[in-house]
Amino acid sequence: MQAHAYPELVRHGYTNCITCHSSPAGGGLLTEYGRALSKEVLSSGRFFFERSAPPVVEGAATPEHPREEDFLYGYVEPPRWLTVGGDIRTLQSYSNTALVEQAQFIVMQVDAEVLATRGRFGVQGTIGRKELPPGMSRFSDNFVSHRHWLTAKLGAEGVEDTIQVRAGRFYPAYGLNIPDHPVITRQNLGFDQNQETYNAEFALLKETFNVYATALLGRPDALDLRARRGAALQASVAVGASAKVGVSGYTGTLYDNDAVNRRNLLGAHAIVGITPHHYVLFEVDGTQSDATQWGVANYAKFGWEFSQGIHVYATEEFAHFSFKDSRSLYHSFGGGIQYFPRTHWEFLLGAARQRTLALESEFETQAWLMMHYYL
Repeated sequence: MQAHAYPELVRHGYTNCITCHSSPAGGGLLTEYGRALSKEVLSSGRFFFERSAPPVVEGAATPEHPREEDFLYGYVEPPRWLTVGGDIRTLQSYSNTALVEQAQFIVMQVDAEVLATRGRFGVQGTIGRKELPPGMSRFSDNFVSHRHWLTAKLGAEGVEDTIQVRAGRFYPAYGLNIPDHPVITRQNLGFDQNQETYNAEFALLKETFNVYATALLGRPDALDLRARRGAALQASVAVGASAKVGVSGYTGTLYDNDAVNRRNLLGAHAIVGITPHHYVLFEVDGTQSDATQWGVANYAKFGWEFSQGIHVYATEEFAHFSFKDSRSLYHSFGGGIQYFPRTHWEFLLGAARQRTLALESEFETQAWLMMHYYL
């Protein structure tokens, strides 16, 4: 499943993903500092039905600081060499199209994630539940590891971690690393859930800029991904204290209608903190393949945190995957509210009007309620 990352935190001056996540490209398992930020910056500190904490009187005695942000709230403390986390996500969706009107409840993700380190080396991975197709009932069929890799930090012990290499199964660094995997620049460009490949990655991580070079080695265990081999390159730079811009490129092969075709991507993205409470995410990608020739896709999001932990946002998506085929046009307008009540919890209520000309000439309605809990 898609790992969660919140690049919107750039508005508070956090331009590097590795500040909060153990993965060089962000998402997934949180560092100790990332857990602290999730409490102090990301969350509102209480549910709507809870009373506000009484103000702290200077010089007065205060209760012991709770460990709410820690794994299992601090009741279980792993050894220093082991970092443990996990995610549970559920979704209630609603669709109203010309062909069908339906509501569906989905358990999207039940994953545990661990990182074991020794010196400058580490091994990280997830293990979780997956939905079974009809006819598969073996106990072992219920489990899957979406991401797993070996990593090494180059340089002497104690030196700033500016270079990392890793090898294993994960998403290559490309475009915006956001948790909304169904958006047009993730799902339709090959970065959807269950589309992780085996890769080898080199990452240069500096305070003001990052570079990721990835060799994609395919998926020997998945027929539709076996031919996905190629290379990806991403470079990004901080602009001031609260913005980041970058470019990404990819070239490789993929299966398309039972044939192996070459596909190329070239894109640009930006994460801009307009104020500490307003932000913009934007990505545009040019696409080219043997089957569809040239096309384009873009994603934009404007958000406003009107109270800490409560966001309202609007999104726009557009794609024309093949300039030679007008039916490949896609357009979507949406919005919603995102709520981080306490550390570990996230709720999102969203809706969109979208249209794919190849399927329907009129706009259709999609709505969803997502719940996310991380360990």
